[in-house]
Amino acid sequence: MSGWIKLHRDIQKHWVFSFDEPEKTLAWIDLLMMANIEPKKFMLKGQVISCDRGQLAVSQEVLQARWGWSRNKIRHYLELLKKDGMISIASNHLTSIITICNYSDFQDNQPAEGTAESTAEGTSEGTAEGTRLKNIRIKELKNKNICANFEQFWDVYDKKIDRKSCEKVWAKINPDDDLASKIIYAASQYAKTITDKQFQKHPKTWLNNESWNNDLIINNGSAYESKHATAIGAASEIFGRAKEAIESRRSNAGGGYSVLPNDRDLQSSVVAEFSHARIIESKQD
Repeated sequence: MSGWIKLHRDIQKHWVFSFDEPEKTLAWIDLLMMANIEPKKFMLKGQVISCDRGQLAVSQEVLQARWGWSRNKIRHYLELLKKDGMISIASNHLTSIITICNYSDFQDNQPAEGTAESTAEGTSEGTAEGTRLKNIRIKELKNKNICANFEQFWDVYDKKIDRKSCEKVWAKINPDDDLASKIIYAASQYAKTITDKQFQKHPKTWLNNESWNNDLIINNGSAYESKHATAIGAASEIFGRAKEAIESRRSNAGGGYSVLPNDRDLQSSVVAEFSHARIIESKQD
């Protein structure tokens, strides 16, 4: 891959820049240099792989051979970059797509006026190539926060299934910062309201159904539970009372305990409340 990349001096203030562990700095620079400057498609094992600008398709095995690191060291390093919001990773059975978050912030800042770079940039602006690159940069700038926002959503959503599909839905929604904040907050409250994962929606369904408007109602900055959450909560409360009552009677009666009419009433209430909750959930889905 020809050409050059920009490297800001502020990297010296970042944890990735270290004289004690210079290989971390070299690895980050290598990822920047391997990232596509424009969208590309290529064949891999008979399938077409698409990579957008600021992305690279590379497996951990390739990085292991390229950097001379152990598999565990590579996995740990990529996880550090991911947690710091520097990259996101989408993996499949063929390879991994690494996205450099805020790629345009690293590469699209204009050079200082009066320099040869500035003159060359000004010349290319009037050409078809310059226009094409400019359009690519505008697209990147509009979506520069999508990686960080999705990472926040994924961190707070309790039921983590099929991340790749969820990333596509998130990109389709393409929320601005205000909507992303609302979605992330609603997802965090949803996880607190429906604590049992078996009753939580698939994250893709939750996003597709715009459930941030349904499962959590936000009014003047305050949040309260939906009917679905209330039904589950009521069922959980009754179940807890039933369990305590039955266990208490068992301990008092010893081995001769039998179900009493009051216990049957509690058990019936539990079944009724859970059935009501599931009906509400199926209507929402």
